[in-house]
Amino acid sequence: MPRFSLLLSVLCLLVAVCVSFAAARSLCLEGNEECKLRERRVWPPPNENMAPLQWPPKWNPEPMQWPPKTKRTEEESQLENEVAAKFERLWPTIRRFLEQHYMKPEQE
Repeated sequence: MPRFSLLLSVLCLLVAVCVSFAAARSLCLEGNEECKLRERRVWPPPNENMAPLQWPPKWNPEPMQWPPKTKRTEEESQLENEVAAKFERLWPTIRRFLEQHYMKPEQE
């Protein structure tokens, strides 16, 4: 019974949404000026400061560098070395865990 009442309430909600959209559409068809203006609006509004889009876009012969090349500070280099050392120390444990729990045993 609760499943039926839930289904009935969802169906009523769907009908209400459809009826409200139909009513709004009929207002537009009847000649409501505000609705007609809303339909003619452009979104996003044109920005006079923006240059017009060029199509097709210009091809840039220089590929982007990712990540962008920046000079590392001493602190960043030291932190990276610490993380690498911790990973090297923990890698055997991580590998053993993965082999035990996620990898199939080798067929002999």
